[in-house]
Amino acid sequence: MPWFLIALLNPILHAGVNHLDKYLISKYFRNIQVGSFVIFSGLFSVILLPIVIFLSHAPFSITISNGLILAVNGTLVVIGVMSYLYALNEDETSFVVPLFQITPIFGLILSFLFLGEVVQFSNIMGAIVVLFGSAVLSLDIKGEKFKFKKKVVFFMLIACLCYAINIVIFKSIALDNGFWESLIWDLVGKIIFAIFLFTFINSFRSAFLTVLQTYKLKFVLLTGLDEMLTIFGDWALVFSALMAPVFFVQLVSATQPIFVFIFGVILTFLYPQIGREILERKLLFQKLFGITMVIIGAIILSF
Repeated sequence: MPWFLIALLNPILHAGVNHLDKYLISKYFRNIQVGSFVIFSGLFSVILLPIVIFLSHAPFSITISNGLILAVNGTLVVIGVMSYLYALNEDETSFVVPLFQITPIFGLILSFLFLGEVVQFSNIMGAIVVLFGSAVLSLDIKGEKFKFKKKVVFFMLIACLCYAINIVIFKSIALDNGFWESLIWDLVGKIIFAIFLFTFINSFRSAFLTVLQTYKLKFVLLTGLDEMLTIFGDWALVFSALMAPVFFVQLVSATQPIFVFIFGVILTFLYPQIGREILERKLLFQKLFGITMVIIGAIILSF
């Protein structure tokens, strides 16, 4: 099954990206605005844009109104990434990443409301299981009393909502106008928003320049690697979806939290300076149980 091996690249590469994101935040953005990291991510789209234009059959065939909608829609991805980074700054990668599985729940609701897609009973049951698993991961059990990780959940809810809205809007336009043609304006929106953040948000601009001036080439190379892994992971997902049913591909993608946890354990023992996983017994049980529930829920959602 070559499609399976290609699809498996998506969760593996993205799990690596999640740990690299955590490393970049903890090493280069300590005590400064974490959100400024998205400026690097947004500006990377400048490199990607000519490639997408080349791959497009009719790059400027989309109407101005749809182009503007897609550009604004592209900013939602940047906001989503920013929220995810703030959540990652608050907690371990293996706690944060499984919460991304809330995105299909928002997508389910939005696609039902705006695209007329049918919601099955299994979708509802899957959503409940995902929410249950997310609730387990959202509890802070380090002390004697359980605490709810409000900030982590808040940031991840914003991230998941932004991603879900982006997918629904992008799909509604791309179905009639083409994938690559629509992606052009999505990237334009990311670039413009990154420039906006740099120009008008002083704390973001200051953090951006501080990191760039202090670490220069090393940080640029690591950020470039981070973005390239993300892109290859996204393309593996799209390419495998052309070879197999979409829900099979989604099932493979739902395994990402497993790889995040495995990579975290490996880093803890071999490269603790890069990443460290807390392996205390009760926290280990919480992670494994919560991740299992989220993955089961994602599988049910896929059907």
